[in-house]
Amino acid sequence: MIAGLLMVLKSGFNFFVPNETTHLELGAVVMGVSSGVYFLMGWSLLREAKRQQSIVLEAEGNHLMADIITTLIGMSGVLLVHVTGFQHLDSVFSLVLSLFIMWNGYRIVRPSIAGLMDETDMKMIYSVQGILEKHRKADWIDVHNLRVQKYGSDIHVDCHVTIPFYYRLKESHDIVHELEIRLSEEYSQGVEIFIHADPCVPEINCKICGVEDCAYRQAPFAGRLAWTPERLMKNEKHRLDGGMDGGG
Repeated sequence: MIAGLLMVLKSGFNFFVPNETTHLELGAVVMGVSSGVYFLMGWSLLREAKRQQSIVLEAEGNHLMADIITTLIGMSGVLLVHVTGFQHLDSVFSLVLSLFIMWNGYRIVRPSIAGLMDETDMKMIYSVQGILEKHRKADWIDVHNLRVQKYGSDIHVDCHVTIPFYYRLKESHDIVHELEIRLSEEYSQGVEIFIHADPCVPEINCKICGVEDCAYRQAPFAGRLAWTPERLMKNEKHRLDGGMDGGG
């Protein structure tokens, strides 16, 4: 980002005091070859970053992919100056390039800042949502207060699960343990999981609870609620009223 700012200043100066550019053909060839190398390296890093869920590798891969765009912008400027002979185009393209570098620098740094600030990772929220829906059981009445953070390649998952209030301690433990296993087996990297078991509240949860032959049921089962990210992240038990519609 600092390099981009310095380039803005230099571009402004050269617009009024242009420098003659030379060896344009050689410069275009060098930039074309370097773009191919950047692409191969960046693609490899991004593929490995996805496998390891590493923001370090992802940042470096995005950096190299951004270098391809900056190189193409530079090549376009060089070729246009060569074709038109208009030297001021060099400064114009340099300004565009510097603005892109600053924007891309912010885009790369932003996820790291989010991790340091314990910001919820929405991409991982959707990933966890898919896992929960895939393995959903009738006595997992709801999952709420879901939080997911990434620390490097490690993942931290924190949530509450609502289960029938009359379950014994071992039954509650088995549900929490299965949830932990289901989440852990989907990710190859380190996963830290904290799950809090909440007892159901019949007057709130009966309509969305699919447990059969419940002696404490106060209302007939109306249907399951879809576990959307919004519902999963909300810090309250799920219910049909309050604007929530039943799911399939």
